[in-house]
Order: sequence, then C-alpha cells, then structure tokens
Amino acid sequence: IEMRADGEVAVDAGVDTQWGALMADSSGQHQDEGSTLTKTGAGTLELTASGTTQSAVRVEEGTLKGDVADIFPYASSLWVGDGATFVTGADQDIQSIDATSSGTIDISDGTVLRLTGQDTSVALNASLFNGDGTLVNATDGVTLTGELNTNLETDSLTYLSDVTVNGNLTNTSGAVSLQNGVAGDTLTVNGDYTGGGTLLLDSELNGDDSVSDQLVLNGNTAGNTTVVVNSITGIGEPTSTGIKVVDFAADPTQFQNNAKFSLAGSGYVNMGAYDYTLVEDNNDWYLRSQEVTPPLPPDPDPDPTPDPDPTPDPIPAYQPVLNAKVGGYLNNLRAANQAFMMERRDHAGGNGQTLNLRVIGGRYHYTAAGQLAQHEDTSTVQLSGDLFSGRWGDDGEWMLGAVGGYSDNQGESRSNMTGTRADNQNHGYAVGLTSSWYQHGNQKQGAWLDSWLQYAWFNNDVSEQDDGTDHYHSSGIIASLEAGYQWLPGRGVVIEPQAQVIYQGVQQDDFTAANRARVSQSQGDDIQMRLGLHSEWRTAVHVIPTLDLNYYHNPHSTEIEEDGSTISDDAVKQRGEIKVGVTGNISQRVSLRGSVAWQKGSDDFAQMAGFLSMTVKW
Repeated sequence: IEMRADGEVAVDAGVDTQWGALMADSSGQHQDEGSTLTKTGAGTLELTASGTTQSAVRVEEGTLKGDVADIFPYASSLWVGDGATFVTGADQDIQSIDATSSGTIDISDGTVLRLTGQDTSVALNASLFNGDGTLVNATDGVTLTGELNTNLETDSLTYLSDVTVNGNLTNTSGAVSLQNGVAGDTLTVNGDYTGGGTLLLDSELNGDDSVSDQLVLNGNTAGNTTVVVNSITGIGEPTSTGIKVVDFAADPTQFQNNAKFSLAGSGYVNMGAYDYTLVEDNNDWYLRSQEVTPPLPPDPDPDPTPDPDPTPDPIPAYQPVLNAKVGGYLNNLRAANQAFMMERRDHAGGNGQTLNLRVIGGRYHYTAAGQLAQHEDTSTVQLSGDLFSGRWGDDGEWMLGAVGGYSDNQGESRSNMTGTRADNQNHGYAVGLTSSWYQHGNQKQGAWLDSWLQYAWFNNDVSEQDDGTDHYHSSGIIASLEAGYQWLPGRGVVIEPQAQVIYQGVQQDDFTAANRARVSQSQGDDIQMRLGLHSEWRTAVHVIPTLDLNYYHNPHSTEIEEDGSTISDDAVKQRGEIKVGVTGNISQRVSLRGSVAWQKGSDDFAQMAGFLSMTVKW
C-alpha cells in the first residue's frame, strides 16, 4: 500500500485481505510524516511485508495483523479503537502506542512487541495488552494505568524496566522482567500486586551497597513469586542487611503484605565464595550472603557476677554463607598434602627390606568453616626400593632409596546452611628419595633417623550442579624428618618413641572458576608434627601384633582466597590416632603387614584408614 497523504483502508466484515508493505511514498523515502493511515471496516487486514511509513497508524474497526516482522517500525504512533484489534503476528518494533487507545493489542504466541519510544508524558492503559507473547518496554519512565495482567497466557513475559503501574499488577503464572543487562531499574506498582509467576532482575552481587533492580510495592500484596537474579557483576562479599530487591513501601497499617518471594532453582545465587539467599526483613526482601545468628536466650543474673578470664569472644551477628565449592577446593588441597606421607616403616630401607609395595585406603570427615560438611575418600599406592647402603662407624648403617606413588581422592562438600553440594576429586603422582640411619644396623635397635623428600603433582576437579566444573593443577614438595629410639625391655616386646616433622608444600595454581571467580591459595607452606609411640610383640610364630599411639599437630589451617575473600577451613589443629596391625612372614623373603587406624579431633573430625604393605627381600 502506498500512501502520499492521509489514507484509509476499508475491509468489510468477514473478509481477510492480504497486502504488501506500508510505504511512505513510491520511492520508499520517509515523507508525509504528518499523515495518518487508517484501517476501517470489520474485516481483517494482514500486512505481508515490512514497511517504512512514518505516518500515524489507526485501527478504528476490525483487525490489523502483521504477517512479518516490523510492519511499521517508523510509524509515529499506533492507535487502536474500542472494539478493534491489532495482532502482532511476528516480532514488532513500534515507537509508541497512543495513550487514548481503548481496543486490544494481541501479542501473538512466541512474538515480541517492543516499544522503542513510548511517550512518557501520559499514562498508557495496561488493559490494552492481551495474548501470550512478550511485551518489552525500551523507554524509561513509562506509566501504565489500570490492571496489568502479565499472565495473558501461561508463557507470557513482560519487560517493565523503569515502569510505573498506576493500578494492579497480576503476575500469577507469567513473568515480569527488568533484565536488560544493567542493574538499577525499578518497577513501581501503585496498586495491588498478586504473585504466583516469575520476577526477573539484574543485580550486582557485592556487599550491602550493591546496585540492583527493584520491585516497589505501594498496595496490598499476595501470592508466591519466584525470583530469577542475573548477576551482571560483582565478586561476592559478606553482607549484613543485604541487597534490597523488593521494597514494600506501603503503610503496613493500611495495606496487607502477604506476598512471598523465593529464588528459583536451588534457592541461592552464587558469586565468588558466597551464596546469596533471599530473605525477608521488615516486610522487604533482600539478597543476603550472611545468615543472622539468633541471639542466645538471656541467662538469669548470677550472684555474685562472675568475672571470666579470659573474656569469651562475642558471637558474630552475621555468619557468611559459603558456597559449597569452597569446601571442594579445601578438600583437594588437604588431600594433596596428605596423600604421600609416610613413616619409617612405610618404605623400603626404613624397614630394612629391599622392595616395598604399600596400598592405603581411607575416609575422613570434618566440618570446615563451621558450616561445610566435608567428606573425602582416599586411596594411594606407593612403591619404594633400596638404591645404596653402607656402614656408619662400628655398628651403624645408612640406606638410600627411591619411592614413587599414585593417589586418587574423591570427596564432597555439603553446605549446612543451603543444603547445596559440590563434588571434588584429584589424582596425582609423586617421586622422591628416602634415607635411613640406624645406630645399630644389624639389630635395628637403639636410635635411628629417617627422612624422605618427594615432588608431587595433581590434577583437580570441583563441580557443582548448574555451576560447571573447575579444572586446575597443584604441585609442590613434601618432606619429612623422623627420629626414634627402639627399646627391647624383654619377652619379645618392643617399645619405640618417635617424633616426626613433615613439610607440606603442595600448592594449587591460581585459576578462574566457572562462576568467574578468581581462586588462589592463601595459606602457603605448612608443617605437621607428630609424636608417637610404637609397640609390638615379637612372637615365636612369626606373627607380630602392633599398636601405635600418635598425636598430630598442624599449626595452620588450610586456606584459599576467592575474589579477595580469604576462607579458612578452621580444621582441627590437634588430633589423636590409634593404629593396630599385624605383620606376618609368608616366606623367608616375603612378608605382609596390615593395619587399621582411627583418628579423632575437634570440629567433628574423624578418619579411618587401612594400610596393607608387602615387602620383598632379594
């Protein structure tokens, strides 16, 4: 259709007419901007090509329908009269809808109606819109009057960034979105709000001063709304009050606030080391990365008032909600530094044999940072052998050997606050040297020294549902110096006090996690100290039962840094161990040794491990 001035297209009732594009003139130039194209008649006019008209478009009667996208994107305005209908039919960009319209704008299923330059000086009637497509407002400051129903159909989606609704907003099965890649938009409802559908927001995820989209409610509220948060930026920080996303601004003495809001999916949004949950506080709703610690019930006043020394630490008002992946990183780092540790009897040379094969399997659990339930299954295989040996003085002996091993560890971390879980695994290798010295080499009695040095490297994975898998590496040196004194009081009994210092230098590489957080190791090298007492009973039947009592001390906790936040596992620094075992000779050259160990410490730390080794003399 080509219109050079005001024009009218009339379609009789019951007639469905198809036309091409609406053109400004035959040359396609944008002219006659003051003209108007009018659709009259009770029939349907369907436009089958995109147009370039800048004229105003009026649908006075019947139906005007688009069959392709952008049938009049340059039209100055669209007016739909009472009883008339405009049907999008395809995605349509319209500069503005005339606020005096009183008909129906039907947004077809799967299509988008985008208002690119809506007049903000007057309010637009929200009841115009129908259908199950998507309404997008691209103009800040638009005001809608009347009741806006976003659940035109079950799949409808309405974009209302910086919109004021001077009426009721019903969102019981559709979706209202403020997401446009920029945080700080508001949707103000100056009537009643009824939830049940979905609210989509953009937000920064840092501390309390983070900028976020916001739903402002100035009337009665009801229903349950699911909130989807798009974290556009941020590194994750502890909050106290939180990031406000729903503001109940009405007077609570005059309006009822019964609406409930909850985060979609798992019920949290992750950024960096923290999980943000949606909580209600004084009728408003906040994204909060810390949980309020409930106050303790007051104690009756004692008489006289005690003066505790030292003064107990105050209970913090807020406790950070850590992401479960943090526990996975801590698990992998701990396992990497523990996997290849040995005592004197665990490698060749230290036990006077030539070749030693050792298999270890264990499981431990503890609570990290007061809120992450840590579990880890470990398995390690080590092969060691003598390289050189020689005399030391009149009766002494020294030995030099080599050791290599493989370790596979798998675990999980579960948040006691959010219930979320992360899985972790690492597998790695180690190679190194061992050395031993005995005061009395032939009898293996008296004083002795043992040491080893290994280089270990690991591949690590940490994964969480809906958050991807992080792959990274770790490597470093582990070393030990151990001393003891073997004493034979008689009747085949052996008593051996021991002391050991272990250097733990395996460190993880810095990496960027799937959630864009930068993860590094905060705490560097560590030292583990052990004091032990080994005892055995050498019987005549070549079966030797053993009992070991050990005390372990780690001066530092395992720590990582995620986007500037340092997280410590606060794991037990002191723990005790009981280990029982038996050694038996299969032949003159082959012997087997098996043992089971139990460790216990604070912070719910418990570990059980089994050891099996075979030694061969050549």
